[in-house]
Amino acid sequence: MYKVKESGVKLMRLGFAAIAVVALLWVGSRFSVLEQKGEADVYELFQGPAKGMPDFREGGQTSAVGHTLVNGQRFAYSIEVVPASIHEVISFYKKLYTPHRIRTIPDEDMKRMGFIPGSPASKILEGVERVIGLSGAPVFTKEGPSYGFLGVLDRGDNEKWFIKKGTPEDTVVGKAVVAMKEDPDSDETTVIRYWTEGPFQLEKIFPREGKDVPGDDPDDVDRHPYSQRLLSMAQGDKWGVASTLIYRVDDTPSNASSYYLADLRGNGWSVPDAAIKGAKRAGHENTLFATKGARQLTVLFGRTENDTTLVTMIEQIQK
Repeated sequence: MYKVKESGVKLMRLGFAAIAVVALLWVGSRFSVLEQKGEADVYELFQGPAKGMPDFREGGQTSAVGHTLVNGQRFAYSIEVVPASIHEVISFYKKLYTPHRIRTIPDEDMKRMGFIPGSPASKILEGVERVIGLSGAPVFTKEGPSYGFLGVLDRGDNEKWFIKKGTPEDTVVGKAVVAMKEDPDSDETTVIRYWTEGPFQLEKIFPREGKDVPGDDPDDVDRHPYSQRLLSMAQGDKWGVASTLIYRVDDTPSNASSYYLADLRGNGWSVPDAAIKGAKRAGHENTLFATKGARQLTVLFGRTENDTTLVTMIEQIQK
């Protein structure tokens, strides 16, 4: 039996959850969709369950299912530690959620066209359908020495295949797997699975131009006047209460850092100069560490490739 390591996961869990959500956004923004309508259309889609996600090692010991809110949408998650490589974990779930065949012609039409089950022509068509299933899968994976990620967005049934581009009203079921190693040379991999317990609308995850996603801003922290909320995560469990927020700010990282430093101190937060200098020596030029009672707040400032400033706030409240 493999016991879940609570230390290490405690501080990294929210960060990897944010990676999972960002990668799901990446998937949804790039995939076009095959969609067929009609009761005769048959889809042999996922080999895995439509709801929830199976353990990597069936019967192994995992953490209890927890819950987190992402942009107002409820996600469930579970943690498992397994004696396997990151590649083995990601490959397992990729195979599970990649369609092994997408039927392109209903059975009745097959009969009218003279296709006989098991005939050479039928086998050729089936081979084409399997290729479509493999090439059109809405599954995104990424692997590195110490982490791996898999994200899936599906319609939650076998009647409609994935989603169309540019349709934020569509409902989807999201699934994500994060595999990570605290030590790249370790034989053990921590597997964190996230899934929605029901369908949600894409517009709750994809912010419309200039609009905030659903969620709440931290108490006693005033928003930058030129900011848009891109991500809002909230979580409460035995490790404590935590939240992660990401904003797009129309300003430079340096100016945004100065704004929040003054704002935090003005709202009664303790932001020691020694912590700021220590962060700079460690190569984190624009990083703030603040405390207020039992609350701990870390604020990160970064610049994206398209010259957008992102402000990330991670708050923890110790129980």
